[in-house]
Order: sequence, then structure tokens, then C-alpha cells
Amino acid sequence: MPALTIEEGQSRDLSQIRTLLHDAGLAADVDHLVPCFLVARENGRVVACAALEEYAGAGLLRSVAVDPSHRNRGLAQSLVTAQIARARARGLSAVYLLTDTAADYFARHGFHTITRAEVSTPVLASEQFRGEICASSTIMVLNLSPGPYKGGLKHENG
Repeated sequence: MPALTIEEGQSRDLSQIRTLLHDAGLAADVDHLVPCFLVARENGRVVACAALEEYAGAGLLRSVAVDPSHRNRGLAQSLVTAQIARARARGLSAVYLLTDTAADYFARHGFHTITRAEVSTPVLASEQFRGEICASSTIMVLNLSPGPYKGGLKHENG
């Protein structure tokens, strides 16, 4: 069985990440995000990826993609779980995401649907949320703070 590893993305992975995202129908505007990626690598080839952007104490999970020949092996689950663990380790209070097709999948990881009004202001200002392509996407959040979810982090002073 080929050696499979999960590790931080490197600049040398960029073209393979772009190809994965393009093939999955996801935005491939990720040149500046390479340090945010975790990749699953098999024999030196990137076969899955997931990014976690940080915005003032909150995260944005994006660009989760798996090569079709490697689907149904738990790679996406491993990457999403690892990115959530990174978010917790970094003290983030919540992780947001946008999806058009995978709401049920992310619900199994504890995410739930919210409205745009509930999104943290810094995350809402991100390139991903400003893009027209994501205007009709389902917005989801995973609260990492103790206690019940109380909506977004919109205002620090009220």
C-alpha cells in the first residue's frame, strides 16, 4: 500500500492544489493561502487538501477537495478533523464555511447552518464571503467556545 501522509502545504504543492480545486469545481484563488493548507500526500503527490484561514479569532474552513481516485477513504474527514484541531489549538472561537453541496457532510462534523447576519465581521469581510460565486451558498459554523452557540462575533462592544 502506498505511503500516505498529512502535512502542511508547501509552495511546491500549489499547482497540485489548484488542480484538485479546479477539478472539484471550487475557487482556485489560493496562491496566498498555501501556509493555511493541510494536504494528504501519497508518494509525493497531493491527493487531498483543506485550508483554514484565520480572521481575528475565528476561522474559515475552505477548499476541501479530494482527488476522485482517492475518495471514500476518509481523507476529507481526516483533513477537516485536523483543521478543526488546529483551530482549537490556536484558540479560535468558531470555524465558518460556505458550501453548495456538502451541508450534510459538514453537519456530521458538528457544523450547523446560520445566516449571513450571524457571521463574524472579519470573516464576513473575507474574499470568500465577498465573492459573487458564494452569495447563494449555505453558511455553516462550528462553535469552538465552551457553552451553547450564541451567534457570530459581530461586535466587540455591543
